[in-house]
Amino acid sequence: MSGIHKLFRYMNIIFFATGYWARKIFKGTKKINIGFLVEEFFHEKFRGFGGYGMTVKYISEYFNNLPDGKLRADVLLTHRLDIDVPQSGSFNNADVVMMPKAMNDEDKSFQQYCQMIHKKKFDVFIGVDHFLTYEYPLMAFPNIPWVIWLKDPRDFGKWEKIASVSLVKKDWGIASPDDYRQWVRNRLESFRRLHKRSQIFGRKIVIATEAYDFISIGKNLCGLSELKPVLLSKPIPLPVMSGPEYSAKPSFLFLARLDPIKRPWVFCELAKRFPQADFFVAGQANAPEIMDEMLAKYKNIPNLKFLGRVFGADKDALFRKVWAVVNTSVHEGLPVSIVEGFSYGKTAIASENPDGVTSKYGLWVGDMRGDGHDEKTVDLFAEHVESLIKGRFDRDKIFKENREYIRTVHSFEKFEKTIRDIVLTNKYDRGFTIDQKYTV
Repeated sequence: MSGIHKLFRYMNIIFFATGYWARKIFKGTKKINIGFLVEEFFHEKFRGFGGYGMTVKYISEYFNNLPDGKLRADVLLTHRLDIDVPQSGSFNNADVVMMPKAMNDEDKSFQQYCQMIHKKKFDVFIGVDHFLTYEYPLMAFPNIPWVIWLKDPRDFGKWEKIASVSLVKKDWGIASPDDYRQWVRNRLESFRRLHKRSQIFGRKIVIATEAYDFISIGKNLCGLSELKPVLLSKPIPLPVMSGPEYSAKPSFLFLARLDPIKRPWVFCELAKRFPQADFFVAGQANAPEIMDEMLAKYKNIPNLKFLGRVFGADKDALFRKVWAVVNTSVHEGLPVSIVEGFSYGKTAIASENPDGVTSKYGLWVGDMRGDGHDEKTVDLFAEHVESLIKGRFDRDKIFKENREYIRTVHSFEKFEKTIRDIVLTNKYDRGFTIDQKYTV
């Protein structure tokens, strides 16, 4: 980059920083504008259809629809799209700023991108986990408070577990442990660059987490010697229900992308084991060229229903009738599908158990690595499926306790209060300490 380009870029940074400081002085505290940094947003125009995008969709739909809302949520989609120039559009009631594939921080499109962000007058950036793609807006606006929201953090140990599924290596191009070690190293170096720039401009950085079990992973990813994060749970709508609702015939739901990390074939094997129950698969594959052959052998099982992506009223009807949500992933954070199931007063069967949530409000099968083609894996899931089919559970108790968990922990009101405390007070400042000697 030439000296003129550098000078021009830093002049822009000072301009944007001055704009934020001026807003902070004169704006007051009535409304907070959130800019979500995320690589996916739950809409057919964008990729993923995963938990990250669904969480942000719930937040934007709720807060941006309130007539006197004190919180607004918009999106900086950092997954580059096949567009020529930066664009902004309205999706799921949020303004989404989109980044073109060819953009770099030396060209005119980057200035256009920054101007779009500047016009949103954000009071805080919330990065859903941390990805290198977040550096563009974070470097350009180095004094806007930054919340790192640990939702599905993956250090080297987690990547080893994920890579124990052979098709994941093919799906994500993993050739050796050096690949995912480098991914972790890249994120660490990115955080250090951003932290250095943030210190110069006095940016507040707060690390939040959805589960306390993520603390050690967060320390590894950011190279910290100490981390005291704020608990920031995902807000989930609580549907109106007077009591538990169940289909007459036992039924189970798999709601996720049909990707190798999710191991949907385990769910399909359960359908073969229990012909007396219905098994609904709601989701599509990001890489059908990898998954179609694997799942083809299950297409003719009468009680196994492949529904594709399910939205709105159809999704609501599914949750109301199924007996449990089944999550067969080799790795998860705190899955949105499980928490959504809790909001309908349903139990869950899963092999991930962050903060003991699955074992407390559902059925935990134990930690399971590998492909899951072995009898032991299917047996452990089948044991819990069978117990539900035989009626060995208290529907009224599950309905009351699981919905109360959503009401008290995953409410929109609690989310808003936590964000306001982060932005407007010093309650959660200085919750981490950098370990300068840490290496991956």
